Parts: sequence; C-alpha cells; structure tokens
Amino acid sequence: MKSLNLKNLRNRVDNMNLEILFSGFGGQGILFISRILSYAALESGLNVTWLPSYGPEMRGGTASCSVVMSDKKILSPIVLRPEYMIAMNYPSFNKYESKVLDSGFMLINSDIVKSYNKRENINYLDIPVQSIAKSISEKVLGNIVILGSLIKVINKISIDSIFYVFGKYTDTRFSIEDNKTAFKVGYDFI
Repeated sequence: MKSLNLKNLRNRVDNMNLEILFSGFGGQGILFISRILSYAALESGLNVTWLPSYGPEMRGGTASCSVVMSDKKILSPIVLRPEYMIAMNYPSFNKYESKVLDSGFMLINSDIVKSYNKRENINYLDIPVQSIAKSISEKVLGNIVILGSLIKVINKISIDSIFYVFGKYTDTRFSIEDNKTAFKVGYDFI
C-alpha cells in the first residue's frame, strides 16, 4: 500500500478545532465512519478523541459517537455543542438537533428523516444515503456515502487520507473499492 505524504496533509489542517457528533441506530455504521474519520485525522497529524456511546443492543438501539479533532491539545472528548452532526435516523435528529451550534451543519439521512421543522441558524443538508448507496452496491454503504458528504463540508481532511485508512481498517467482508465509490458519490453530492 502506498504511504501518504503526511507533511503535505499536516500543512492543510493547522489552526483548527472541530467537534462532530455522529448518531443513528446500531447497525447503521455510525461507529465505523467516526473511527475512519478519527484515524484519517491522526494520519493527518491531528490530535483526536473518539468517544462512542451505545446501548446494550447490537442492532436497532441508539448509537452515537463524539469526535474532536484539533491541531492543539484536546481538553475534553465530550461534544456538547457540535459544529457538525450526522443524523442517520429521526430519534437522533430529534435528540441532538437543538445542540448543534449556530451556523453549524447537520447532515441528515433524508431517506429516513423526511420532514422536520428547521432552525433558522443551522445549515441542513438532506442526503438520501440509502438511495445513493443502493445505486452503487447491494452492500450497506449509506454510512460511507454520508461520510463523503461530511468530509466535503468539513474541508480539512484529504480524500487520500480517508482512502488510506479504508485500506488499513476496512473489514474483509466489505469491498474497499465499493467504499471508495460510495465515498466519492457522497462527496460529490454536496
């Protein structure tokens, strides 16, 4: 596997502190994409915290994950007021929408969260992740689609670093090429 030029990546991410909240049902891949982002940020030379939260159910229960990325020391792994948030289902949207910072971004799985009242001070991005993913593969790739959209909105982590991490951490049951395709489609959707 080709090694990344980390010096170039590090130059892209100085002077930043990002707090991101991922949320959805267990089994939607929330923890996986938050971990992929965390590893990519580490590969880019950032400090990162990854704090998952989930119920005892393996699938169907609520899962969320707080990710903090910074070029400085991180004082707390807890994300109380995220600048960026992913809501893969309506319970997650309902629970966390009020916590998103003013002028923050909320990426919403619009195949599941179909209608809602919008706050005037948040940027909502409706992404039909299941519809997009099904056009690529029969495998479950909706989480990868929304990760691509998030990376485009954040504009701080390179696609190369994400693809490098896919190569290192993708389960052998899933195609790295399908993940790359789903990521690119989600990235280009925004």
